Amino acid sequence: TQTIHHCGWVPTQRMDFAKANTRNTAIIQRKLAALGYYRAAIDGKNGPLTKAAIAKFQSENGHQLVDGIVGIET
Repeated sequence: TQTIHHCGWVPTQRMDFAKANTRNTAIIQRKLAALGYYRAAIDGKNGPLTKAAIAKFQSENGHQLVDGIVGIET
């Protein structure tokens, strides 16, 4: 199972994107963009495109939980 933890920030629990800070969200967006999952502006906002990119990454990389939320296994 591939993860996006190599991006320099590792969540210790499921990340509540409503409370996520802009920097961490931007880090995740950049990593997803580099992997080809996110094609929108890197703006640090957790909108529907970010959540969809996370869910697609999870689905295509063998994650049991596909919810568009970054967690320990994502």
